[in-house]
Amino acid sequence: CRHNAPFHRACKGVYRCPQKFFVSHHHGSMLWVMAELTLEASLAYLEAECARRSLLDFSTLMSLASYEQPAHVKLLIEHLEALERREIRRLIVEMPPRSSKSTHVSRLFPAWWLGRHPTDGVIIASYGEELATDHGRAVRDILGSPRYPFETKLRPDNRAAGRWGTKQGGGLLSSGVGTGLTGFGGTLAVLDDPIKGREEADSELVRDHTWSWYQDVFSTRVQRDGVLLVTGTRWHEDDPIGRIINSPGASDWTRLRLPYVATPTAGSPDQLGRVAGETLPIFGLVPSVEKGEISAYSFASLYQQNPIPAVWVTTRVR
Repeated sequence: CRHNAPFHRACKGVYRCPQKFFVSHHHGSMLWVMAELTLEASLAYLEAECARRSLLDFSTLMSLASYEQPAHVKLLIEHLEALERREIRRLIVEMPPRSSKSTHVSRLFPAWWLGRHPTDGVIIASYGEELATDHGRAVRDILGSPRYPFETKLRPDNRAAGRWGTKQGGGLLSSGVGTGLTGFGGTLAVLDDPIKGREEADSELVRDHTWSWYQDVFSTRVQRDGVLLVTGTRWHEDDPIGRIINSPGASDWTRLRLPYVATPTAGSPDQLGRVAGETLPIFGLVPSVEKGEISAYSFASLYQQNPIPAVWVTTRVR
């Protein structure tokens, strides 16, 4: 079509013609996919096609109108897409509270994954059964939405919030730390917030129990071609993320670490390219150390992803 113009950055080869003729090219060949359709129907097709190809567009399509994608969310999505392409196999995501990490890691990404891989099993685990089940329910509801752009369908006889299946043979199992996963294998295994809070994080017994469960149960249920994704806010230097990054196998993991306040150094630049003192545009209120709303230790752990007591001299947090 002589009117070719990019319709959307992420469509990667889908173009819109002002004369209502729509074409898509793939591997250099041209394929007519739509012609003489109404503009509304054509735009809906292209929106769905973009969402099938891009997690960025899928997240926009399946979210409320208030949904936002600041730079840290886009960088997170880039890493999740790389995980799906198997460019990376092990991913750690460390971000402050209210930064939209669980929304993407434990809800939107598994729903997109099952759209692209409907025969796969997905495991989502968290510190408690209730939170993990909430994530499983949210993913199930996304698949059941009329806006869901994939052909993946839920099995009508297997739709419990914590364990459900697809008609194509895949499914999702949610689990709390300490519970069994026997009989279910995951091609995508997500561990989101394995530590509940400060009391649990400060208990060596709880940390040891959580780590044993991770090693003996969670990681053993990953399929041979599967990927592992661990995320959470940091509570303690010896929490599960701390043990992974200090383990002999640490080099197998890609680490996305985004502190609330950027603290780049010559040897460790900020992954968003921020200058020192620049903050993340997270979606919640940030307590102040100076006003006594949070301790310096907790701020360093939860917001800076650096669970070591720190003295904030040059950085003022309001």
